[in-house]
Amino acid sequence: MNCRAARCLPLVPLLGALAGCDGCGKSKPYTPFTIASGAAESAAVPSAAEVEADAAAPPAKFVVRAALPSPARATAWSFDGRELAAPAGRVFERALAADFDRDGAREVVAWTLPAAASPPSASGELWLFPARGAPKKLLDLPGFVPTGPSCSHGASLLQTGPKSVTLDVTAQCTTALLARAPTRSVSVVAPLSERPELGTWRVAAPATGEPFAVDVDSVDRDGDGRDDVRLVVTARPPCRAPAPASGPCPTDKDDKSASAQVIWLDRPAGLSRDATEPAQSLGAAAAAELGRSKRKQSAPQVARGVAQLRRLMGVLCAEGASARILEGDGSMVRCAPLAAVVERLLVAEVQALLAEGDATRAMAALERDGWYFGRAPEKRRAELEKSVLGAVTLVEAKEVPPAKVEVTPRGAAPRMSPLAFEPSGSLLVQSKAGLRRVTEAGEVESLDADAGVTAWPLGVDVSVVFSCERSDVHLSGEPLESPSGLLSPRPGACAGGKAPSPSIAVLGAKDGRTGLLVAGEPVGLRITRAEAVLRPRVFGSPRSPDGRLLVLPMAAGLWLEGGDKPELWRTADAQALAECTVSDGAKSVACVAGSAVRIFRR
Repeated sequence: MNCRAARCLPLVPLLGALAGCDGCGKSKPYTPFTIASGAAESAAVPSAAEVEADAAAPPAKFVVRAALPSPARATAWSFDGRELAAPAGRVFERALAADFDRDGAREVVAWTLPAAASPPSASGELWLFPARGAPKKLLDLPGFVPTGPSCSHGASLLQTGPKSVTLDVTAQCTTALLARAPTRSVSVVAPLSERPELGTWRVAAPATGEPFAVDVDSVDRDGDGRDDVRLVVTARPPCRAPAPASGPCPTDKDDKSASAQVIWLDRPAGLSRDATEPAQSLGAAAAAELGRSKRKQSAPQVARGVAQLRRLMGVLCAEGASARILEGDGSMVRCAPLAAVVERLLVAEVQALLAEGDATRAMAALERDGWYFGRAPEKRRAELEKSVLGAVTLVEAKEVPPAKVEVTPRGAAPRMSPLAFEPSGSLLVQSKAGLRRVTEAGEVESLDADAGVTAWPLGVDVSVVFSCERSDVHLSGEPLESPSGLLSPRPGACAGGKAPSPSIAVLGAKDGRTGLLVAGEPVGLRITRAEAVLRPRVFGSPRSPDGRLLVLPMAAGLWLEGGDKPELWRTADAQALAECTVSDGAKSVACVAGSAVRIFRR
């Protein structure tokens, strides 16, 4: 399906989470827009230009219409040339009129509230006032929407198809709710159908700082005379700073929205999912990022675009085990097949980082293959690794005889390394027996109080959190003021499995904040290379004594950056190494393996 065909119709931004019920009696403005549907997963990949052209396709002619608010708590209403009387015990909240059966007479659909409630309670009902005959109740507020004294509600009623309307109700509660519990219902209703409720979807509130939108059109897509349903889920740019008390959250100009669509066709037996979506639209969006990664001018924005698509998949897809869009029965929406999407996003990310000249982050991205909805094929991984290694200097490292000194094995929590090089090239080790110095000749010296060197604290007061509630990896006990840039694995532990065990290096602390490198990406306090050179020496960090070099253990070996060109030191059993540090001039690298200290030289 291609949006150049007349099938990609304008969407209606539905009501978002409301602060209290300030919007309950006001008309909601809307702005229709279109979304590219993309090419099939197995078909030829569209270029970025083709996808962007599809997104700009002119909208179809159907004009969405919004309901009008009623006079305050009206039981009688002169509306659209008719005198309407609310059902017994109820008041009008809003209504719209349309000729749903094209017979020349207009019907009215109205959202009503209990008359006795003050303020209005949540037990709203959607009613049909036909052109002829008695009023008929179409829909009750779904029972999964939170109710009670601590909750207020806002509603939006829109005609989103020639024969259908969309009712969107959001609850805002002051009491705590379960994580990702639905607070919003989106119902598509065909008022004159024998089965008026086409479908209802449950929507959980966005995670803090990660807004998303759910939009609907409900036109006839297959020409059978029945209105069908299309949901478009859009991950909005994340907040780059704490949101103000009112107004939109601050975002970065380089952050873009990412969208995918899900389609249901109305059949005599009920709704039937279009099996090609959302994989098709996700694949097209991933192909667009892949196209941008090849262009020097657009490559710097690709990493954020890839992250935004992964955020979107986390919100939408059952495969991530953290979805916030659910079907009426509470089941998640499966997005499979996703293999092509996973592969395209990895290739786009690595390729773009190489285009920027950042081989370190490109290798780190490759190391995280398998974190997000699956792994790329081995052949593709090999091709990407070859491209990354072409941008670095390979060094065959020589391991020196093991030093006769042991450290306390590291636990699950991050800590400063018990190793630190001195400018002379000797290695300081916090051993089980106290502070020791390992000379370049391999001799082990005990250091007493007169040596002028003291042990440094190893513990840090944070742990790394792979959250299922929000997308970004963050540190416990510290505020996540902006996205870390590193996304939590999906599904990972969200599906009851194990989270990855990435390399973690503590860079240091400042003003009560800690900076870590997690799987090659900075999390927490950001410490730039210039700051590392200028700041006082941080013992136990992965940097050299002069702050110019940094070492990261990776599956492929020991990665050194900070020189004229990144280096990869080939070592045996690199995955067993942790808490590494490097000497000035990159003459030596020392790491912890269990309780042993291993030292490597050029």
